[in-house]
Amino acid sequence: MSAEPPLRLLLVEDEPTQLLLTQRLLRRAGYAVETASNGEEALEKISSGRIQMIVTDWDMPGMDGVTLCRRVREARLPGYLYVLLLTGHGSTESLVTGLEAGADDYIRKPLNEAELVARLKAGQRVVRLEQSLREANDKIQQPSITDPLVGTYNRRYLNDQLIHEVEHARRYARPLAAVMADLDFFKK
Repeated sequence: MSAEPPLRLLLVEDEPTQLLLTQRLLRRAGYAVETASNGEEALEKISSGRIQMIVTDWDMPGMDGVTLCRRVREARLPGYLYVLLLTGHGSTESLVTGLEAGADDYIRKPLNEAELVARLKAGQRVVRLEQSLREANDKIQQPSITDPLVGTYNRRYLNDQLIHEVEHARRYARPLAAVMADLDFFKK
């Protein structure tokens, strides 16, 4: 059984020293770490679809961590993105605000290394489970839209795709053709 590849984690931190120390810690913990120093840069890296987890500071100039969480949850990403919010805010009200904005978990600063790694391992289980469910759904979907005899798409696929193709042809003023064939004695 092969080991799973390390999760791709984005660390968003505006303070350079804290960024380097946390990046080093996360790499030692086995994550493939990319960094961003602000929310806009983070969104750009997230849009690539390669990132699986985010560790973001709450207080940053420009876009703060809570706004970043909201923007991540509004985005149409290919998979689930686990978000851990780093905060110096200690009130329950602040933590509720962060969680309601879309953070999956939080950790208070100053960071406790063991706690950070433990919370990320919990997040890793969520990400791996979501990946597993997505793969299982893909395996279930494929037989439902293909003909088992010849492996071509079936009528169910046509019903789903034809609507999109008609809309696409209409939007771009392009012609659309459909061919239907009935093959007698095909199984012979």
